[in-house]
Amino acid sequence: MVDYHMFCEIKRLYTEEKLNANQIGKVLGIDQKTAAVWIKRNRFVKNHGKTRTSVLALYKKRIQCLLDVHPYTAEQTFNMIKEEGYSGSYSTLSHYISGIRPPAKKAYLTLNFEPGEACQVDFAYCGHIQLEHTRRKFYAFIMTLCHSRMMYVEFIYRQNKEHFLQCHRNAFEYFGGVPKSVMVDNCKVAVLEHNYYGDIKLNPAYLDFAQHYGFKIKACGVRCPNEKGQVEKAVDYVKKNFLNGRKDITSLESVNNAIRQWMENTANVRKHKTTQKKPVELFETEKKELQSLNIAPYDCADVRSIRADNRFRVTFETNRYSVPSDFASTVLNAKIYPGRLLFYFDNNLIAEHRRSYDKNQDFENPEHLRKLLEYKRNAKDQKMMQNFLLISSDAESYYSGLKQKRFNVKDHIRKILALEERYGREKVAVAIKDALDLEAFSSEYIANLLEQRGRFCAPASPLHLIRNSDCLDIELEQPDLNFYSLLEKGN
Repeated sequence: MVDYHMFCEIKRLYTEEKLNANQIGKVLGIDQKTAAVWIKRNRFVKNHGKTRTSVLALYKKRIQCLLDVHPYTAEQTFNMIKEEGYSGSYSTLSHYISGIRPPAKKAYLTLNFEPGEACQVDFAYCGHIQLEHTRRKFYAFIMTLCHSRMMYVEFIYRQNKEHFLQCHRNAFEYFGGVPKSVMVDNCKVAVLEHNYYGDIKLNPAYLDFAQHYGFKIKACGVRCPNEKGQVEKAVDYVKKNFLNGRKDITSLESVNNAIRQWMENTANVRKHKTTQKKPVELFETEKKELQSLNIAPYDCADVRSIRADNRFRVTFETNRYSVPSDFASTVLNAKIYPGRLLFYFDNNLIAEHRRSYDKNQDFENPEHLRKLLEYKRNAKDQKMMQNFLLISSDAESYYSGLKQKRFNVKDHIRKILALEERYGREKVAVAIKDALDLEAFSSEYIANLLEQRGRFCAPASPLHLIRNSDCLDIELEQPDLNFYSLLEKGN
């Protein structure tokens, strides 16, 4: 498309630079024929494309009259005007009708609920919490009573079965009763399958939970959040009124304490826009219609089989938890709760740990290691006793005496074995025999005997003269016998 600026450039290149049409086309990136046409022109005249009359133009008023009478479909309108002589395509007509027809807006009924009739449940993503070694997402579980709009909120790390059921149980205990039905969306912890034909397959664990507390499960339609609009509005309210601008979340415990105060001081005591009453006021009536709680609380644990490794550790969610050393390399049963882990063998509880949502951590109970250490210590002591009894046949009798006379028998035996390494087994055996004869039961006495005997020098050997002539060189002094005379006089 040649505009005024390009026309001026073509004229300049032709008159001043003396370029021909082919060269101008290469410089400006246009066809040489286009350049030649504009070179011949003395002034710029904008080209106007040929206006084409649409086949549909003659029928636009008729189409508008038909749509004003009734919201006919594009196909119905196409068949009507085709009989009147329309020769255009269906796609042209459909595109035109979609532009002039106002978009259809769905209308929704306001649902009213009797006290205690139903509640609505939903999850909501709320951000991240920085733990010691990792960063975890956290979510809000929200339950709203449909009549009073009384709200229960709890923050959790996972949207799985044990959290879902435990939050239900906590909410029922918070309200002090159970509604007749619970409206949920199609999350897998509640609904396994839900097609457009209305066929619903509920999660067996959630169905068992519902039978325990006596409520019915009402699964909303697929992609129909309007069917549980009250809890959807509650999700927005929590995010805008509680979480908005809150940057001091350091742990799940602290944010759950804060949300409990927020429920009691803000959410459940505000004037609701729809009912124009406070939820706590309407709850006084609704509470009377709630079903009573089951006396036996439901066990919300997720039960599964899990194997301990040869280091008596159970790995769960990348973390390692210890079990007693007797159960190394053993298949165990685990009961997984939101806040704790229980490990069983033959229906006997063998280990319990606080559940960690960190990653790649090792949690050891010192009691689980004690038995293994005692076993190894006993094995070491037995080996020490075997070495002691091998010293001599008197070692066993000496050990019996040590047990009667001394409290710390093992220390004495350990010291005697150390003396054996220093003085040898024969000398220690002799010392043990002498000490047994004297009934002296102590490692210190054995050590003294060995030390005293080590001090005595061997007796001098007789002098051996190699040559007989050496005897002639020996000079002996004459003994002085006057010494004895003096002794007699002294007496």
